[in-house]
Amino acid sequence: MSLGPDDSGSAGKTGSGGQRPRSREAVDRTLEAVHDRIHPYTSRASLATRVVALTAAAVVAVLAFVSVTLYVTVRAQFNSSLDASLLRRAHTAVDAGFVEQTLQSTPAASLGLADVKVAVIRGGAFFSPQLGTAARPYIGYQEVEVSIGQATESARTVKISGRAYRVVAVQAGSSTALVLAQSMEGQQKALERLRVILVISTL
Repeated sequence: MSLGPDDSGSAGKTGSGGQRPRSREAVDRTLEAVHDRIHPYTSRASLATRVVALTAAAVVAVLAFVSVTLYVTVRAQFNSSLDASLLRRAHTAVDAGFVEQTLQSTPAASLGLADVKVAVIRGGAFFSPQLGTAARPYIGYQEVEVSIGQATESARTVKISGRAYRVVAVQAGSSTALVLAQSMEGQQKALERLRVILVISTL
């Protein structure tokens, strides 16, 4: 039995159309099989990567916290040590009568104070045989309070000509205070070196 032109064309289209869906289904099944096989490995790799990243971040955070705490502690210790040294020298100078000598323009080197700035507050006026009116930047209300008896001593940091100085004041008699100011340049250099070391160790 022979097929006509219409029947033959119809049969050819049906056969071709039936092969295409079967080919797509085979490809989809293959892709799904590959995905199922590699998924356990890719999921484990992603989890491991996240764990490593979180661990690294936690370590960096802890190191940064320790570094900041150490830096602040060392800086406070430096200030405390410098304050203790300056206050001890100030009290020694007062006990030796250096305030009266200062008012008479006696050199500060006579009592080992050549490396500090010296001023005396009395009756609201201040005297500085070393620098004259240059003492004004480190004379403030804290030092005045010491001179009038509202505080026994004071310690603070000020800037003089762009440099940091630690300033202490102690009572030196009625309405009088002896003020010493010493540069903090050495401490700042040491702290800068410490800061560099801590930053490097954190990275």
